Amino acid sequence: MTDFSIGNIELFSDKVDETVAYYTKRLGVKFDEKQFPNRMFISRDCEPMWIIHDKSSMTQSAVSESGIRIGLVKDSEWHSVAEEQSVPTKNLVAVQGRHVLHRDMCEQSDPEGNRLGLLRELSDLPQPKKNIRALKNELIRLGNFIGFAVNFYSRLHRAKALDLYEHTYRKVSYLKGDIEGYPYIMASREGFYVLNAHGYKKVLRGSFYGVTVGPDGHLYCFQNAGVNHRKQNKGRILKLELNAEKTKILRCSVCVSELHAACHQIDFIGDHLYIVDCQNGKILRTDAAVSRIEESFSPLGEMTQQEAFSGPHLNSLCAHPDGTIWLLLHNSGLKQSEIVVVDKLFQVQKRFFIDAGMAHNIVFSNDDNSYLVCDSFGGRVVSDKGEVFNVGSFMPRGIALDNKYCVVGDSCFQTRVYRRYIPGHVHFYETGTWKKVAEMSVPAAPTEIRRIDGQDQSLSNFVTNQQAYISDDTELFNSDYPQLNA
Repeated sequence: MTDFSIGNIELFSDKVDETVAYYTKRLGVKFDEKQFPNRMFISRDCEPMWIIHDKSSMTQSAVSESGIRIGLVKDSEWHSVAEEQSVPTKNLVAVQGRHVLHRDMCEQSDPEGNRLGLLRELSDLPQPKKNIRALKNELIRLGNFIGFAVNFYSRLHRAKALDLYEHTYRKVSYLKGDIEGYPYIMASREGFYVLNAHGYKKVLRGSFYGVTVGPDGHLYCFQNAGVNHRKQNKGRILKLELNAEKTKILRCSVCVSELHAACHQIDFIGDHLYIVDCQNGKILRTDAAVSRIEESFSPLGEMTQQEAFSGPHLNSLCAHPDGTIWLLLHNSGLKQSEIVVVDKLFQVQKRFFIDAGMAHNIVFSNDDNSYLVCDSFGGRVVSDKGEVFNVGSFMPRGIALDNKYCVVGDSCFQTRVYRRYIPGHVHFYETGTWKKVAEMSVPAAPTEIRRIDGQDQSLSNFVTNQQAYISDDTELFNSDYPQLNA
């Protein structure tokens, strides 16, 4: 191996089934089929990742000919080698951060005629030196991987052990109570944060997903102390009581426990807290005191945990001013995401696809766009009229919206076991013009963002009560807090 590496290999094929069969046999790669945004096959547990697109299912603007596209990991040596010895021979679209390459370096070709050679053949070194360098690099890579794995799993094991201890004994690791100057709350799998456009503060440790503001003005969040897609009821709802000025957290307590660990968004509709139980495809409703689960609903019908989590993957809800409740189906990359409109008894009234894949969040924007949704697959925020703005190459999730600013979180995609420790970003846009005014890196991947004062279009009670907008520029851009990455 040389000192550079490939992040992913994408093939665009008119003979996709034959090509998949060829690489399955030739390289022993196993593929999973996906249907959105086009038919494709993605390698399973393979490095580098292989993606084989069915060109016939793509639009003409996506790719004009069959061919190879290589996604590269940053490396200074790679660029010089690639420029000297590689010539793009396929008319593919340019993609930021990627190089289009065609290699005629091996004798056999796939059904499309692509010949993908070994990386070491790009080097001019004699074969013995090639082997020595390859062995050295493999040993270094193995040592780095073992060090990373030991450190990561040790850290994860300690965190999960503390999660389980807190859940068992109804404890809460309360870090900081002073939240003055921070108008937003952010849930993540690595902690519970407050933030403004220039800084953030970690309030609670643990793994969190949903967060909302109750009719009493206090904060409520969902904490996961178990493993997602396992039959574990290790989730719970925490209540963070605030002072009247909403500048200090006075106390934190456990309201409801023994929920499934894979619950997602939570929100109040009236006096009742609704919990999206993604793993079971259910909506749970608490009593007005938020002390127990009062009733559960299955708007999509009864299904197994595997069917619910790997199929529709129900993850978000929001009440509409007309009295209906809108639910968002992620659809796990099998097809476009969907919105399901239900009545108060969660009987389906309407169901339609949206221009998004693996989507999260529904926010009613009270303007020309009837709703906003995070198109996590496409890196965009979209509405019923199409794309509103492009967040970038990462996966957006979590929207807070008022009359001044739209705040959106994002993170890179990673398998579930690693998601606890991947970083993310928070983007601040002007509402209406959708111009980005600030961006900040955060040490955790956002799962939900809300305004602490409750004046937020992403909150069902705010939307249905049609309250007046409130937003404070001085609070958002408070110069007393360090500017991380504007």
